[in-house]
Order: sequence, then structure tokens, then C-alpha cells
Amino acid sequence: MVAKLVSTNQHDWDEWLPATTLAYWTSVHEATGYTLFYLTSCREAHILADIAFGTTPDNEQAASLTEFIDTQQRCLHKAYELARQELKGCPVPQETL
Repeated sequence: MVAKLVSTNQHDWDEWLPATTLAYWTSVHEATGYTLFYLTSCREAHILADIAFGTTPDNEQAASLTEFIDTQQRCLHKAYELARQELKGCPVPQETL
């Protein structure tokens, strides 16, 4: 993705890393049907525009750190299980055989 954005002299590639990383991590991947951000944090990423336009979900605060950790573990376990189910239907790339 970065190669498509840098200028012809390729001296500005580092300026594009934050935006391309965000785009990659928040794009739904065909193989899993989920974003990498969701699979690693158990929530979707939100940018300032989401807050400005009121599109962020109303999340409840955890009562304690233990409750937060338990909720995150359950959510991540569910997300990984769903991703595994999605991957079962995908063909195996030739280079992994």
C-alpha cells in the first residue's frame, strides 16, 4: 500500500506509514471477515470523525479491572473462533503446501 502512495523520489514513505497502517488494520479482510484491529482488541477502531458525528457505540465501563480482563478474554476468544470458522472455507495458498 505504501508503494502506491509515496512520491517518485521515495523520500516521503515514512510519512505515509501511520495512515496506511490504520487503513490496513481497519479494513475487513476477505479471509476472516474481520478487521485485524477487531481481532486484536475486540472492538472496532474509531477516529475523531466518529466522535464528531456521534457514530461511536455507547460502551459501558467495566466495574473493575478483573471484569474488564474477563470481558476482553471472552470477546477475543469468540472473535478468534469466528475467524477460524471463516478460514475453514478459504482455499489454502499454494506457497503453504
